[in-house]
Amino acid sequence: MSSLPLPIAAFFAGLISFLSPCVLPLVPGYVSLISGAGVEELQRQDAKLRRSVMLNSLAFVIGFSLVFITFGAIASQVGRFLGHHLDLFSKSRRRDHCRLRLTPDGAAADPRAVRRQAPARIV
Repeated sequence: MSSLPLPIAAFFAGLISFLSPCVLPLVPGYVSLISGAGVEELQRQDAKLRRSVMLNSLAFVIGFSLVFITFGAIASQVGRFLGHHLDLFSKSRRRDHCRLRLTPDGAAADPRAVRRQAPARIV
């Protein structure tokens, strides 16, 4: 089974998400925001306006990309940190389990309901 290279697959996934009913109504707002012009101005063939729209579009895409790349990098580092310190977190959970008398499913047990076992008698 052959698969698409990652950049091509990402492009098609982005195209599909762009054409989804949730995103498509946002397109006129984005075009208006990026261009800074009304519909009448956009219908005219003005080279200066076209250059301005292209530069604004490029800045929008770069800014959007930087935000999501930064979020991805931060999430990756948090995951790496948690992975490296997994033993620390599991030890503290075991310690809390003993101190708080947690049941095996993690719920707190009522201390009055916990029976104490009598010490064994030596005969």
